[in-house]
Amino acid sequence: MTVPPNYGPPPEQPQTPGYGYQSPYSGGQTPYGSQPQQPPYGGGSAQQAPYSGGGGQPPYGQEPGSPYGGAVLPPEPPKRNLGLIGGIVVGATVIVLGAVLLVTMNLQGKDKDDDTAQGGGDTSASENENTPEADATTPAEETDSEVGQCLPYESEVDGSGLGPLVPCSDATAFWEIKAQSYDVLDIAVDGEGIVTDTAPIYAMCGDGWGTNVLGEAWTKWDYVYSSGTLDSLYCLQAVGNPDPAEPDHLPIMPDVGDCFDDSDSWWSIDCSSDLALYTVVDTIMFDPVPDMSDEDAEAQGTNCGTDWYWEMIDGEGRTYGILCGNDV
Repeated sequence: MTVPPNYGPPPEQPQTPGYGYQSPYSGGQTPYGSQPQQPPYGGGSAQQAPYSGGGGQPPYGQEPGSPYGGAVLPPEPPKRNLGLIGGIVVGATVIVLGAVLLVTMNLQGKDKDDDTAQGGGDTSASENENTPEADATTPAEETDSEVGQCLPYESEVDGSGLGPLVPCSDATAFWEIKAQSYDVLDIAVDGEGIVTDTAPIYAMCGDGWGTNVLGEAWTKWDYVYSSGTLDSLYCLQAVGNPDPAEPDHLPIMPDVGDCFDDSDSWWSIDCSSDLALYTVVDTIMFDPVPDMSDEDAEAQGTNCGTDWYWEMIDGEGRTYGILCGNDV
């Protein structure tokens, strides 16, 4: 994963202004001795965000019912026994009238059946047009479905968010989604896709989110943006699974007694590992965090009395502490 333009060297991939995905990383530090870099803070490197076409399927419903069969024809009057024509004519008239009445009733009944069938089709179609699909989700439900799930070490853009999501019990899970929102259109980015004001991010994720805390798992934020504003924002925390490229690397900020190496992130390493190069002997923390020059930080580092010391940099580029260490 690449280093963002606002906290370090330019991303490896060319940028497309206005659209993309931000994966926050910290920038390099001025080494005092052998200097490991810090893991993700805030800001980001951009990837081109994919776009999907619009348009959907029309609603599915039942076709209106079609009548089956035809009208019942009345029987013809009898043509024999002419000697009884008077009585037969009267009887035939009654029979014909009865038959016509029967046909009319049958037709009315058939029309009612047809209307019912047609009405049923219209009702079903109307219900399908107005009733949400069973698997459709609202933005709030979609957000809720992502919180508590996990992402691999390297995330990808999936629509207006990040993916693919994996169960946190999966071996590939690296980042857990602690908070997430699609309601972030008011957070602006500049022409390089960098958030112009991080205050809304801290308001959602928490003060100091993305700053390494001694002995605790890494935190960071990621976001997808387009047209000058965010599409989605994620507050992520490492679940503790190791670096996919190096099983001895654990995403935990080293504390006193822990060991680490000279990689470009603050991975904790078991001190018995062949990769372990340094052990933390002491730390000097600044509260409140001052605006400190390199000369000031160097002066503080000399107070360690150890083989090496390192500045710890927060998401705003300020030195919030000094890590004092010796060779293993």
